[in-house]
Amino acid sequence: MIPRPMIRLTIFLLFICAHTVSSSRVLYYNHLQLPTQRQASAYRSRRSHLSRNSAAGVLVARKQKKTLKTDPEPEPVLEDVPEAPVITFDDLTPVGKVVAGITQIAVTTLLEFVSGFVTGLVVGTVVGTPGLLFRPLEPGVPKLFMTEMKGRLGRMNSRSLTWAKSWGGISAAFGGFKVGVRVLRNGKEDDWNQILSSAAAGAFFARAEGPQGMLKGALLYGGAIYLLSGGMGGKTELQQYTEEPVTF
Repeated sequence: MIPRPMIRLTIFLLFICAHTVSSSRVLYYNHLQLPTQRQASAYRSRRSHLSRNSAAGVLVARKQKKTLKTDPEPEPVLEDVPEAPVITFDDLTPVGKVVAGITQIAVTTLLEFVSGFVTGLVVGTVVGTPGLLFRPLEPGVPKLFMTEMKGRLGRMNSRSLTWAKSWGGISAAFGGFKVGVRVLRNGKEDDWNQILSSAAAGAFFARAEGPQGMLKGALLYGGAIYLLSGGMGGKTELQQYTEEPVTF
């Protein structure tokens, strides 16, 4: 057995060692964390110097901001650009009028035909939809479903194309003749353009009936537009309205 005095001595030595280590650690950290008086004074002077510099910087920035606000940069002045001259139909030479008139007639006729063709195709498809769904090709004759539907679709498409061609021709005739009459009248705009173009379109539609039929068509279409426009091709005057402030 280890005698008790040896145990007590060992415990005492361990206690002394632990106390010595803890004391040395405290002194070491105190040496790191606690600066000397000279270091503390240098730190305070440096801090005050930095604060003065930062305050001066803020004052300078504020003065510059005020200067920018009070003295804005002048906006650049744009020089007046002369407007491009407007050239009307009357300003063209005879050759220019012919070229411009033919071009305008051709473009307008083409656009009117496309517009009427699309409209007629849509209308023909809508009108032919009930026949596609409910009207058989040959009533009472049984057929396969796919054969029947193909026949119905072909029937609807043929009728829709007929509608599209008819509407495209009517729209192209009215639009083209209207522009043509305006060009022949040297660009003049009034109700007579509509009356004369409608008469020309009526004659065009009745071209298969010969000269007499064309004359009847011209009188029919032109006379109808003449009556609708108020007679004598005069312009219909629109009522003028003036805006006035409302007082409450």
